[in-house]
Amino acid sequence: MSKLSKFPPYGFGYMLFGMILLLFMSSTEHDVFSPHLVRISISVLLVASVYLLSRDRKKFLLVGLVFGIPTMLSTWFVLVYPTTLSLFFDYLSNALFFSYVTYVVIHNIFTSKEITKDTLLGSVCIYLLLGFIWSFLYGSLAIMNVDAIHGLDASDVGSMVYFSFVTLSTLGYGDIVPLTRPARLLVSAEAIAGQFYLAILVARLMGMYTPKSKKPRKT
Repeated sequence: MSKLSKFPPYGFGYMLFGMILLLFMSSTEHDVFSPHLVRISISVLLVASVYLLSRDRKKFLLVGLVFGIPTMLSTWFVLVYPTTLSLFFDYLSNALFFSYVTYVVIHNIFTSKEITKDTLLGSVCIYLLLGFIWSFLYGSLAIMNVDAIHGLDASDVGSMVYFSFVTLSTLGYGDIVPLTRPARLLVSAEAIAGQFYLAILVARLMGMYTPKSKKPRKT
């Protein structure tokens, strides 16, 4: 039996919906409702991530209690007490939480012995998760040093998400530029991770693919 059976039904579908919702909401420019819509989207993604790991009881308790609840609290605490410190811990907790989820999904997908719908959806989820993880890392870095990344607004999740996915896909428009060595190292690491992931994923999927043998024709 495939290891992907450890995940609950529609787990990757819910996670993919949460990420698409976050991408859409982070692109809105309404000054009043945009922060709340982004926080709602992050919360949906957090819940979907915890649900994804809910079939494994140990992982569910670890993710839900140790990572999930504190991350959810920090996500909304920022709106109540919008300080630099609360924003920093919010970004850092989200980066750690989604890094753990990514690790679990990668481990299960790359140890699976067959290609299924969950394999493909999970592969897409991992790629998008990488973009979100680096988004929060950029935000944390920008808070520590406002001059680290020129053109990046640490209080705007949409700006972080945009810069992260432009870097992950190696588009590099040049409107947001890393200036310090840590920022350049972080940007380079994301670009390399994105390219290596796609290359390794394709190789792994090709290795998992076993064409059905054709039955000999009767004469």
